[in-house]
Amino acid sequence: MFVECFNVEEMVFGHLKMVIYDIGGSKLLWKHYYTFANALIFVVDVSSISRLKEARDALQEFLDQEDLKGVKLLFVANKRDVPGALTNEEFIDAFNLKMLTDREWYVQSTNARTGEGLQEGMKWLQTVI
Repeated sequence: MFVECFNVEEMVFGHLKMVIYDIGGSKLLWKHYYTFANALIFVVDVSSISRLKEARDALQEFLDQEDLKGVKLLFVANKRDVPGALTNEEFIDAFNLKMLTDREWYVQSTNARTGEGLQEGMKWLQTVI
């Protein structure tokens, strides 16, 4: 089950000015916020193996949306520091990302508590937008 939340933040990183909508499990709201998106930041808890199917299904819902065709994808593989968490290669395999050839994508391992990896992911996003 997705965490139900809704947060809006503005963020500046280098030349990017972003409005970030954290709409979590509020699937009914998703379509109202991605119409003019240049990128999608998809955060996955890679230590929660039992919830990967749910995350894959949500990703597929996004990929099926006409408004998101070609949108850049930054996968934030969070909680990579937890023992038993997926490696980036395991994540790529689990989400079948090598078959995703119609857009640019990148997987960045992170630890949101310490901030490790977040800058690197945002730097990638900055280079492709």
